[in-house]
Amino acid sequence: MEVDDDHSKAQTSSNLPKNPTELCERTFITFENDIDDKVFNSVFKPKRISPKRSTVCALTGLPARYFDPVTKLPYRSIQAFKILREAYYMQLEEKGNPNNPEVAKWLEWREMVKENRLKLKNSNSNA
Repeated sequence: MEVDDDHSKAQTSSNLPKNPTELCERTFITFENDIDDKVFNSVFKPKRISPKRSTVCALTGLPARYFDPVTKLPYRSIQAFKILREAYYMQLEEKGNPNNPEVAKWLEWREMVKENRLKLKNSNSNA
């Protein structure tokens, strides 16, 4: 790597322009014999390109206000959120791995919640 150090061209304060926006400096770094940019990429980490999230609600087609971190889908209202989560829960019940202890525990809890909702609904309809 070569560095040009030329002090003979140094400007004195009388030679400097009065408007600081007129000053400009550029620094060039040359990486020689850098096959496949290995050294360059180790010094200057490449920027990660994040995928652009959709800003349209997956259910209503309207502009989304919120983003569900579990389903990774945008939604507009609490009703849309409840529908998204219920669809997620149904998928988990159908395709979830019951051999996984966490999923098995959740499936038991989900079944209990469903039974309690059904009992509550039946008791309200009988009253």
